[in-house]
Amino acid sequence: TAAPRWGEILERCAEGPRTLVHNDCRLDNVFFRADGEPVLVDWQVLARTRGTQDVGNLLAGSMDVEDLRASWEPLLRRYHDRLCGQGVRDYTWGECVRHYRQNILYPLGAGIALLGHLDIGDDRGLGDAIVLRALTHTADLDSLTAV
Repeated sequence: TAAPRWGEILERCAEGPRTLVHNDCRLDNVFFRADGEPVLVDWQVLARTRGTQDVGNLLAGSMDVEDLRASWEPLLRRYHDRLCGQGVRDYTWGECVRHYRQNILYPLGAGIALLGHLDIGDDRGLGDAIVLRALTHTADLDSLTAV
């Protein structure tokens, strides 16, 4: 029942606080300097939306299902704590979790669209893996009820 309303769902998922996001944030696009500082590369799909979209992309695009299940909440908590520590106000933990649950729909939708139109398959099966992880994570978090 979500498919006919997919555009509306994605619009609702972009409401609220926005920032610039990488929009393809996964470990394949992260390098580490000699001092350990991460550097994101491949900024060709930059967007202005919620920061939780990049968090969801990074986790669903980089972690296997079991690690994702065990780690998403403490990692999201770290993200939220860091935002608040840098001066973000009036953004509760509950709002952050709701936004994350909504924004995990993006890697699912984007992954399915890409698999249908582009040859992103390789020996690692990355495209399939991202879609399966996002699909599982979306179900685990019951993301459609957060919209």
